Amino acid sequence: MSDIRMEDLSRFYTLPDGKRVAALKGCSLSIRDGSFTVIVGKSGCGKTTLLRLLAGLERPDEGTLDFGGSRPRTGVMFQTPRLLPWLTVEDNVCIWRHGMGGSAELAGQYLKAFGLDSFRKAYPDQLSGGIAQRAALVRTLSCQPRLLLMDEPFAALDYFTREKLQDELMAQYVRQPMTIVFITHDLDEAVRLGQDILVMHKGCCGGRVTNEEPYPRPSVAGRMALKTDILHILEEEKETPL
Repeated sequence: MSDIRMEDLSRFYTLPDGKRVAALKGCSLSIRDGSFTVIVGKSGCGKTTLLRLLAGLERPDEGTLDFGGSRPRTGVMFQTPRLLPWLTVEDNVCIWRHGMGGSAELAGQYLKAFGLDSFRKAYPDQLSGGIAQRAALVRTLSCQPRLLLMDEPFAALDYFTREKLQDELMAQYVRQPMTIVFITHDLDEAVRLGQDILVMHKGCCGGRVTNEEPYPRPSVAGRMALKTDILHILEEEKETPL
């Protein structure tokens, strides 16, 4: 897989009253192959639209989205687990059996590594939010994606569960290199996880902050300078006329 490149990418939506609004407008940026890229920005800045374009769930109205060849094998994880309620944890994790392709060996390894071995035969309504989201992560990883897209996957979890899943995601990233694009509103999460942190503003990339700290990263470290850089970019938005 090559770097992902976007040039003058735009995506428009038409509201019920006929008004046309731009979720992305002339967005140009690149995502390095094999990087852990985190996207931050205020609500409505185009983060989720960008992720949906990367996933192939939508098409751009203008501009180009170049994967350097064919679209890589892609896994998508959302803010809610979206487990199928009539399937057990094990069957949800192995949903790829129905045509998506995956690895039974990896699925078994992930179930053990992520502490889900004892929940194999449990159904989604028997799980806590953290366990359900952990199952959703294992389901996505067992499909062996080359590109992993994550839309605020830990936002609804408590502090301790969120940190645990961050630890597990970083460990998996070290074991199985892939390109990860991760959306979050949480700056602490952004600077802990991200190598490249992209700051979105009004449908464009307003700036980029780099964190070269090696993995795994502790929950508390000297990252205040990185947060300050991101906040500075966000503060500059206030000075930009509408």
